[in-house]
Amino acid sequence: GEWIGGLAVGVIGAALMYPWFVHLRNPQPFLDAITTALSLVGQFLLMRRTLENWLLWIVADAIYVPLYISRGFTITALLMALYGAMAIRGYLDWRREIALRAGVTLPESGVPSP
Repeated sequence: GEWIGGLAVGVIGAALMYPWFVHLRNPQPFLDAITTALSLVGQFLLMRRTLENWLLWIVADAIYVPLYISRGFTITALLMALYGAMAIRGYLDWRREIALRAGVTLPESGVPSP
């Protein structure tokens, strides 16, 4: 439930940031507001050690890559792609660790078995 509250705060935060980005004449104010909010909430959930933080980072990085490519920041886009791969790995590792602590074995398909 904590991540749902964080997501709600993120949506409100993005809605508040959007007009500011428009005021700054940002070429993609909506995407920048969303990625900023996802990153802030993702960081908060990471500090709280919530598994779902990785999902927010994956989504943010998936938006960042084409956003940076469209602006001509190819190296930064590659860095975001690397961060995205690291977030996927973090999610899978944390999920496996949580399952092990709960005594559940995760097969390769990712579906838990009792």
